[in-house]
Amino acid sequence: MSEESAMSLRFDVPYKIIFNWLQTRDVLRCMQVCKSWKAQLSDLHFWKEFIKESFDLTVESDIEKLEGSLYKWSHPD
Repeated sequence: MSEESAMSLRFDVPYKIIFNWLQTRDVLRCMQVCKSWKAQLSDLHFWKEFIKESFDLTVESDIEKLEGSLYKWSHPD
């Protein structure tokens, strides 16, 4: 098993247990823990799932709108 896939497996456990229960500002603080957490928490898939769980969004158009906003937020001009 590569180091990257091992890190991914280790990250999946805290994600499922911890991050779904945190508020958005706390997840943003977790991005400051280390480079690997920042990389994992900067992933669009993570935020898509986090937003779906945190805000109970099921309407695809709402999710698409938020993805656009997240992209703009994470890629400032």
